[in-house]
Amino acid sequence: MQQPHSVYEPFGWHHWPEDFWFSYQFRRGLGETQEGGGAVSEVFQAGSKIIPGDRESWFKEWTHIADRNDRRGDDAVANGHVRTAMNCWLRAANYYREAEFWLDGHDPRRLATFTLCEAASAKAFTRFTPAAEVVEIPYEHGTTLPAYFIRSAHGGDRQPVLISVGGLDSFKDELWFMTGRGAVQRGMSVLLVDGPGQGAPCGVTSCRPVMTTKCRSAPASTGLNGVPM
Repeated sequence: MQQPHSVYEPFGWHHWPEDFWFSYQFRRGLGETQEGGGAVSEVFQAGSKIIPGDRESWFKEWTHIADRNDRRGDDAVANGHVRTAMNCWLRAANYYREAEFWLDGHDPRRLATFTLCEAASAKAFTRFTPAAEVVEIPYEHGTTLPAYFIRSAHGGDRQPVLISVGGLDSFKDELWFMTGRGAVQRGMSVLLVDGPGQGAPCGVTSCRPVMTTKCRSAPASTGLNGVPM
């Protein structure tokens, strides 16, 4: 039986006409390539092997290109190619995020894959100039919310800070490609936050964080950005 051809809809590239939600998430990964969250060729490589509606094939193919980039990053830094390594790790982080997306909440691979995503991000972010900080934001009942604080190399000693929080299905590592990279290019620092129920603090359900986290430098001003689903 001949498979339906991919089509371009007014809302963007629709890779599998018979599967709206797989196409939606594929388009999300494809779009983030422009901010360093992947390579167009690799995204289409994964897409060419994914079976529409088959969540196992989705996990397998995104994990394959994520692992490959993570290894390439480790090999590159071992040979002194730090910028190449950072690019590989950032792609790996976003591919791991894609890989875990359709896993059931109780699937042990979900936390394991999320941990690989965080590790890849941290390897890249901590080699930025200036180096990013992995921070914990004080929260209710002695808990904390994980975040990345990333200063711009172009904004001077005191910079405005964009606080970026994801929506229902996004978390701090993806926010770098959505808002963070563009902000630091324009002289702003960014605080990329996992809110309650997002990313790492998935067991925290109420939302009243206290933004008193101390980073190495005080901001000149702050702005809040929320990324909807």
